[in-house]
Amino acid sequence: MNLREWYLAAYPQWEARVVGLRSKIPLWAAMGALTAGMTLVPGSMIVQKQRVLNTGTPVVLETLPIDPRDLFRGDYVRLNYHIHLLNTAALAGDDTFQRHQAIYVVLEPQGEFWRPTAVWNQHPGITPGRVVIRGEVKEEDRATWVSRENMTPQEWAEVPEETKQDYAKSKNPQWRTFQVKRVRVVYHIENYFVPEGEGRVLERPNLGEKVSLRVVVDDKGTAAIQQVLINGQPRYTETLW
Repeated sequence: MNLREWYLAAYPQWEARVVGLRSKIPLWAAMGALTAGMTLVPGSMIVQKQRVLNTGTPVVLETLPIDPRDLFRGDYVRLNYHIHLLNTAALAGDDTFQRHQAIYVVLEPQGEFWRPTAVWNQHPGITPGRVVIRGEVKEEDRATWVSRENMTPQEWAEVPEETKQDYAKSKNPQWRTFQVKRVRVVYHIENYFVPEGEGRVLERPNLGEKVSLRVVVDDKGTAAIQQVLINGQPRYTETLW
């Protein structure tokens, strides 16, 4: 397989462009330009991520169970944060959001973790003691079943009194769930690479181990993972250079 065949097999979307360029410039020049472009894009992404890590504000986010793994670059874990599902009606700020729309989530420290307190369509500005993280709405008004311990005080307040009484009388209240409507949000910090063979450490932590993430957020709302924590202690630290 020659260079042209390899490129078109790996990147079929470039075939029309390469064929169109063939009559105008040599193939080696077209391939060189393509390679340079493929190199510059990841490089700029690394520079941006390093800037966020150097200048942003660190916050600790709670996670939910995780799925593994990437076959091409060691192991990776797909991170699932508590702030992925937001009950916008129970939070301050705006209530209506559309799919693929930008959403700005205000986080404040509440005990060990930072929790959402407001959501906005536009960046609300930064105030002391708060951080604004930018996300993207993936699903709107999604009906979700959650346990009592994973409900916000506002969500619990909306549960009918009769349902609360039934819950209090239940023999196994830990198995009871309640339906709430939430917006699903992604923050583009859902994937994290770890050394090969160690993905299961985060996928299936030992009994009593709790996985959380220290994430850095800059003044525009862009986030980057700084550390993976096990029981509050750093297990992996991001070092780009």
